[in-house]
Order: sequence, then C-alpha cells, then structure tokens
Amino acid sequence: METGDVLNNQQAHSPETQKVIRLVDYLQRLASLRTKLIRDVAEYEKVLWISSVPHERGCFTQAWGRDEEHEPDEWLEVQNQREPALPVVPAQCKDWVNLPSLRNENDLPELFPEITRQIQNPDWCEGSEQPETIPHTKHLKDHPDIQRAWNRYVEDKWLPWTEEHNTWEKIHKVYSALFAIHQSQLRLGEEYELVLGLGLLTWQTPTGQRVRRHLVVADALLEFEAKHQRFTVRPHPEGTKLRPELDMLDAAQQPQGAEQRAKKGLLVPDEQGKPNTEREPIALEDPWEKSVIEGVLEALAHSFSSKDARGEPVHGEYFDRLEKQAASPQPKPLVEYAPALILRKRSAKGLTETLERIKEQIENGKTIPSEFADLAEIRPKDEREPSDEPEEANAAFDGEVFFPKPSNDEQRRIVDMIRASSGVLVQGPPGTGKSHTIANLICHLLATGQRTLITAKTPRALQVLEGLVPDELRPLCINLLGSGLE
Repeated sequence: METGDVLNNQQAHSPETQKVIRLVDYLQRLASLRTKLIRDVAEYEKVLWISSVPHERGCFTQAWGRDEEHEPDEWLEVQNQREPALPVVPAQCKDWVNLPSLRNENDLPELFPEITRQIQNPDWCEGSEQPETIPHTKHLKDHPDIQRAWNRYVEDKWLPWTEEHNTWEKIHKVYSALFAIHQSQLRLGEEYELVLGLGLLTWQTPTGQRVRRHLVVADALLEFEAKHQRFTVRPHPEGTKLRPELDMLDAAQQPQGAEQRAKKGLLVPDEQGKPNTEREPIALEDPWEKSVIEGVLEALAHSFSSKDARGEPVHGEYFDRLEKQAASPQPKPLVEYAPALILRKRSAKGLTETLERIKEQIENGKTIPSEFADLAEIRPKDEREPSDEPEEANAAFDGEVFFPKPSNDEQRRIVDMIRASSGVLVQGPPGTGKSHTIANLICHLLATGQRTLITAKTPRALQVLEGLVPDELRPLCINLLGSGLE
C-alpha cells in the first residue's frame, strides 16, 4: 500500500480511530525494534542436534521412525546410565602403570619399561652414616609374569570397558545437553521457547547474508524425571503450531507466496470429520509425518534461486539426511532434514500479527475494545456513562468482601476502586503487601463464583503468590509455569 493510500485511509476514520491506529503502528514498530534477527541457528541459546542421539538402550527419537514401544507424542527420550567403573588393575601390575592414563581410551595402555623404588639399605644400621633406603631399579623384561598378567587385563577387561564407556559417554553427552536446556528454561522463564526445527537451510544469499536456519518449526515441551534420570521431549500442551519460518531472509530473497504455500502444505484432511462428507483440512500437529514435512521442505528448497560465482543461475536442493553436512553457506541454497531441538528467545512475530489483525478490525469499523481504548486514552462510542449500573465484572465486589487474610484501609480501598472502574493499577515498593492483597482478591473472587487469570513475568512470582493462597482454596487454582501444569 502506498503512503498516499495510508493517509487517505486514516483521513476516512474519526480522530479517535486514527489515534488507536497510530498506537497500533507504534506498538508494531516497537516490537520489531526489540527483536534481534537471527540468521544462524548457532546464535540461539541452546541447540541439540537430533542426530547426536545414540542408537543405544534408553535412547529414542521419532526421527528414526515409529516404534511400538513409544507413543507418537514421545518425540525424544534419553535416560542416563551409570558410568562403567574402571576395572581393577592386577596387584602385581600397579607399580608399573600410570593409573590416570587408563582413562585415555584412544591409546592402548602400556607398562613402564622400568621402575625405580626405594628399598631398605642392607648396609644401614642405627647410628650409621649410610642412608636408610637406597634406589633400586627394576626392568620389565626381567618380569615376564607381570607382562603376561597385564596383557590379560587389557584384553579381557580394559578393552571391553572402553567400549562400554564410549557408549556411556555418547548417552551422557546428550543427557547433559538436555539438562543444560532444562536449567536454562528454569532460569530464563517464559521469555524463551523450546521448538523442534526441521529442514536446515544453508545459503549465502545474493545480498551476501549467510543463513543457517530451519524452515519449519514446532513448539515442544521438555519433561524431566529426576528419579529416573530421564528426559522426554513431547509436543507442547497447547499444540505444536507447526509452521514455516522465512523471517531470516530479506524480503527480496523470500520467494513470492512461498510461506503461504508452505502453510497450505502443512494442512491435512481431518480424520475425525464426519464420514461421507467433504472433510475440511486442518493444521498438521505431528512434525514427524515425514511425507508431509518433506514435501513442504522440497517445495521450499526448489523455490529458492541464486547465481553461482560464474553468474549462472542455481536452484535450491533438498537432502533427506538426519545429520547436517553442509559446512558453510554457499551461493547454491541447500536444505537438509537435520532436525534439532532449539531453545530460543520468543519471536515478536506472533505479537505483530495480532496487532495487525487488531488494526484491520479497527479499520473495518469494528468496535474498539474498551481496554484498548483506555490505552489510547479515548472513549469508545458504546461506553456507558458513569451513572449507569456497574458492569457485571465489577458486581462481584458488591456486598460483603471475603478476605481470609488481614487487610488494611489501603488494601480495602482497592476494592472500592475496582467497584467503580474496569481497571486499577496498584504500585508500590517490595514488602508493601501487593502479593498479600492479590491473594485476598483471588480468594474473594473464588468465593463469589468468579474465574480469574493471574499472569506474571516470571514463574517465581506465581509460585510466591500460590504460597499465599490458603490451603483450603489451592485445589481450585491451577498453575501453568511454562513447563506444564502444577
């Protein structure tokens, strides 16, 4: 849309509507400015490549194919194992070996060709000027029984141990990576999200941008069972929201309509629809439905085009391989299946799309929500006069107030303000009773049959608030702290 068209559209709206539209435009630009564009998957907080999961006992991923022992919603499972103990060295060999070297699994351990020890000096006696001990050197070639015992130890015990320990290290490496993701999620909170990435695009675009990002992502959940030392990755409880992502490409490099075609490609027939009727397509929830995913990835790969060093046109190519192999971005676009588990900061794309929908509704003459009108400091046309009856939402505070915890005059004044307003802002330094008051308000609303949504920036704040709610009312509360229900 041209600038003149925007101005004409704004002029066609009332001053109040124009003010709201300007507010939405400001919020969209602010969200975009506060978002860092990531072009390389390595810049994310944590990345675990699914190809690193070993084919060993206690490990599984849907990337290997369906498994009767695992449900479809078990995307990945890794259970830690006990580290194999280093086999005990034969007693006669202990003096001849450097014990720390036994943990070097890359080289066969060998005995020292000779050792020097202090032995009792046969010429020493009490009061003698002779030293009590003297050095004595032993040569391995003079002790073939020690060499034979060592050879049996290496062949029968040490070599089998190295195989077991190598397997353990592979499992433990992935387990440690998942543990790091788990700890980061607890530390970073809701500002970050866990996604499964599919279809790694590696490409140096015609404008010189070096891109290494996945083209399709799905929301994931990481579960930790500390008792069993087991991590399980599942679809997010609110749905996988399987979707294409092309934001890492400049607008000129995004093939026209490619994102919309990819979204359409991720739609599948509704198997739960009514029989003998035309079933409406629904969004695919399972990112391991490889026939669908690969069709989308191949189409996206083939839609990318560039020019090589000689100026010849080159088109993208798709490779069905679990492990990434493209070393560095080249002019030819390459897409590899290469799934990865990614912990990253939430994108502002969802917010900007929501703001765009709000803007479209306002421009089309829809009623401006009163809460949004308050932000824009305007009075919507259908707002009631102050003399009207209280709104239904505020009627819960008419009559007796059910506060189970002690309250002062300032805290009860908040209730009086809620009675007369659709929104109240309470501010105060730490320790002034804000959480205490919120707990009282929750109890009152529950006692009057109301439902309440409590949000906070961090899970910790909600955990503190839950501790202030009386035990008798806690069964009526549900905590959603980013990693599941509590």
